[in-house]
Amino acid sequence: MRLVIEYIGQGPRGLPAIAVAHYYEQNGDAMRDPEMVFEVNPDEEGLASCKHGEWCPVSFRQDSLDVYLEAVFLCDANQVAICPKLVVPLKEFAREWDRNIEQQGFLKVAQGAQS
Repeated sequence: MRLVIEYIGQGPRGLPAIAVAHYYEQNGDAMRDPEMVFEVNPDEEGLASCKHGEWCPVSFRQDSLDVYLEAVFLCDANQVAICPKLVVPLKEFAREWDRNIEQQGFLKVAQGAQS
């Protein structure tokens, strides 16, 4: 499956948001399998809820199962809500997915493209 990594603007905490997704096609539609959105904190003195350099999970989507989960979102009066019971398993999933992405050879291809 194709791997797409893209900057999508600001996340709910105002940090840069990155979407990472595997895509396949079904009946002519692009299907995410899965997609995770992360906020990445570029500041050394950034937010306590997202440390410097950390990829903090915001949401998870898997089209084939019709699943969409938000771990960090804006609620009333632009207050940021964080669901720790969802953030923890999403971080665990992201670590496993990262290992799989490396094993699938995407990292070597990206490093070769930079050379």
